[in-house]
Amino acid sequence: MTKTKLKLADIVKMPNVATALSSEELLQLGQDAVAGYRADLATRNEWASRNANAVKLALQVAEKKTFPWTGSSNVKFPLVTIAALQFLARISILTNSRLLAKVEPWGVDPEGKKAAQAERIGTHLSYQLLEQNRNWTDDDEQAKFSASLLGCAIKKTFHDGVEGVNRSEYLPLMDFVVDYFCRDLDKAQRATHRRDVFQNEVEENTRLGLYLPMEPASEAPAIPVGQGASPLKDATDTAAGLARQTDDKLRPYELLEQHCWLDLDDDGYQEPYVMVVRADTQQVLRIVARYFDAGDVYRKNDAQIRKLEAQAKAATD
Repeated sequence: MTKTKLKLADIVKMPNVATALSSEELLQLGQDAVAGYRADLATRNEWASRNANAVKLALQVAEKKTFPWTGSSNVKFPLVTIAALQFLARISILTNSRLLAKVEPWGVDPEGKKAAQAERIGTHLSYQLLEQNRNWTDDDEQAKFSASLLGCAIKKTFHDGVEGVNRSEYLPLMDFVVDYFCRDLDKAQRATHRRDVFQNEVEENTRLGLYLPMEPASEAPAIPVGQGASPLKDATDTAAGLARQTDDKLRPYELLEQHCWLDLDDDGYQEPYVMVVRADTQQVLRIVARYFDAGDVYRKNDAQIRKLEAQAKAATD
């Protein structure tokens, strides 16, 4: 397979590096991404089973008993649920305010200009969280409740370049997959966010040039259905009374947004990238650099940002 050699200076400017790679390279990258995801998923099977039992206990899922006899009495007291709710009530006071973010000035500040600037920044950050990110409060409550039950919670904070706003989303633990033995996320070989995405969102990103056109499933190697089943996800769905959509026309696509390391410039050293792969067909939809931050992603307000930076520079000259 002939490998395409790219320059880092060109890569950081591309909204989708996948457009510059050959179909053979994309197929290999997609296969590696899905195989790595499955491998990471396998390392935490025992952890997922333990947490699935914790979820069932906390949400009081009624299950049919077979011991000491089939259909015997099954009573579950909500002790864990009450403890989790009390924890949530106590910790929620930390964010029960309109001023969520606080910025501390550093260094000498005799005239108080740094302190005033820090206060303005904190006010603006709080506005972004509470007003621009409408789901922040609900996501924050879910993260705290998850931490009380499962011992940890994941929040994904990022700048949405398409909408031009900052977002901070709660990720259910069953949808965030990393090697169980990883000690530092910054040094992890892979960290994968599993997402259910409907056709319309995929089409929007395709028209913006962020995704490659999606191939029909019949033209790409498929993965057996259920290979990546998660005991934790099954337990959560059961507790919520959810059933998976079986109609292929209505079912969302399972996309893997994987933070990984790739050597696309062929210099023997891997750089950090974000790769979006369709799980069932292993098709790579997008690759974007996650190093540097100047023109490497599509943003609708880039021109306004450059204008404000120029005005700020002119004011200080």
